Amino acid sequence: MISGKKLLMIIYYYPPIGGIGSLRTLKIAKYLPSLGWAPIVLTVSKNTLAVIACDEADGDLAGVTVFRTANPDLAFRLKKTMGMSIEQHSSQLTVLENAVFSDSLKARASDIMSQWIGIPDRMIDWYPFGRKQAFKLCERFKPSAVYSSSPPETTHLIAAAVKKRFGTPWLADMRDPWTNKINESRGRVPATLDKKLERLTLGRADGIIAVADGIIDQLGVTAPQGHAVLQPNGFDEDDFNSVAAIESDRLKLNILFAGRFNYPSRDPRPLLEALRRLRDAGRDISMMQFDYAGIDGKLLLELARKQGVESNVNVLGLVPHKESIARQKGASALFYIQWEPGGERYQSGKLLEYLGARRPVLALMPTPGKKSNEFMKSTRVGVIARNTDDVTGILGNWLDEFERTGTLAYNGDVEKISRYSSLNMVSNIADELNRISAP
Repeated sequence: MISGKKLLMIIYYYPPIGGIGSLRTLKIAKYLPSLGWAPIVLTVSKNTLAVIACDEADGDLAGVTVFRTANPDLAFRLKKTMGMSIEQHSSQLTVLENAVFSDSLKARASDIMSQWIGIPDRMIDWYPFGRKQAFKLCERFKPSAVYSSSPPETTHLIAAAVKKRFGTPWLADMRDPWTNKINESRGRVPATLDKKLERLTLGRADGIIAVADGIIDQLGVTAPQGHAVLQPNGFDEDDFNSVAAIESDRLKLNILFAGRFNYPSRDPRPLLEALRRLRDAGRDISMMQFDYAGIDGKLLLELARKQGVESNVNVLGLVPHKESIARQKGASALFYIQWEPGGERYQSGKLLEYLGARRPVLALMPTPGKKSNEFMKSTRVGVIARNTDDVTGILGNWLDEFERTGTLAYNGDVEKISRYSSLNMVSNIADELNRISAP
């Protein structure tokens, strides 16, 4: 028996698909039942290819009902057929020593297909299956509202179809911009077609929420007037309270980066270059260790070798989310890299997740941004570096402190940080759902 106001949630990234794409929607589904809403999740089949997988049981939440549909997933399956890794972005081929000419040709072919077939995204082949099931769920449950989360933008197309057919109030959630993504370059014609599709689709929404001001600014007149609301990501205190800290090596000053680099957009080289500079200046860096938890370990080791500091890099590989949280709690410090160019306009979910670890953060933000500066200053969660010189100075100071005390002090403002909890985030989203569904 479903109790509370019913909400149809159209989500692509849901366990067993893991990664940063699933975290926001998973927390929304988790906390909405306590706020009077009963989530009915519509998502893809369990055999959908995932760059980052997680435990399917993570999606088994109290008060949440999950329905799945078939999903062709042709783009990823074709990529695998061509012998390409679904994990590796084509931009990384230029830095890996084993890259070959055929790899570049395959990457180019993949990019061309993505530009023309993938409008608005490579998941568009899920649309007919998702739309059909969404209609069935609306007829059966008669939800008070529908929620969709992008990327992928295909979820918004399904939600817009629901809105047109049933008149159900629709809230669109944008974790990234639809068009003009900072990590995407498209030809003029496909970009124009996608922009037109964005305007036609989002113009039907009763409300839009976005994780960053930059997304709202880019929407402009596309958003319903006055109904584009900022709602950053958050960190789930339950996640951090439920695990014990894992210390990589308590005798070392270990700095952890958890996630993807998406190199060169997120470039770890300033930290590696800073380690080399400290060593060349006569500092003993043997007690400094750069821990990496993610799928780009091969790339990181290649970059570290070029600086001669590979012995200071510890690649953990892809670890479960709970282990990542535990390692964040146990690290001496955490490393964040702002996306370049354009990342200064957006608030990163990874940076906000780090808040729950209560460890100092070294935030590499080459391009100054007002929002990011205010965030770091108000939360006092760490220090900002713009370039290799800054990183070298910070690491030198941290090394001095660690040699004296065996640890690094944490000075975060607990009250300010608590404002970014997942529960607060979902409470604000529930308010928006109540607004659009009010009689």
